[in-house]
Amino acid sequence: MAPEPTWEELKIQKLAELKKYGKKARGCGELIAFLKGERVSLQERLWAYCYDCSGYLVDPGSNDCDNQTCPLYPIYRDVLVGSS
Repeated sequence: MAPEPTWEELKIQKLAELKKYGKKARGCGELIAFLKGERVSLQERLWAYCYDCSGYLVDPGSNDCDNQTCPLYPIYRDVLVGSS
C-alpha cells in the first residue's frame, strides 16, 4: 500500500489542478492564497471551500453546487451565487 501524501504534496497537486482546470471565480484566489499559506478570513475560507467542493466550477454554465444537504449551501447560494 502506498503511503499517504504529505500536506506539502497535496498542496502542490491542488495548485497544479487549479492552474490547469480552475475557472476564475470567487473562491479561486482565496483557495490559492490558503494553499500558499497566506492569511485568509473566515469568509474567504468559505468561498475557497465552496469553490473546491464544486470542482473548481469546471462544469460549463454551472455556478451552483446543487448539494442542498450541505450546511453551507444556503450561504453559498445566497452569497456566492447571488440567488435568493
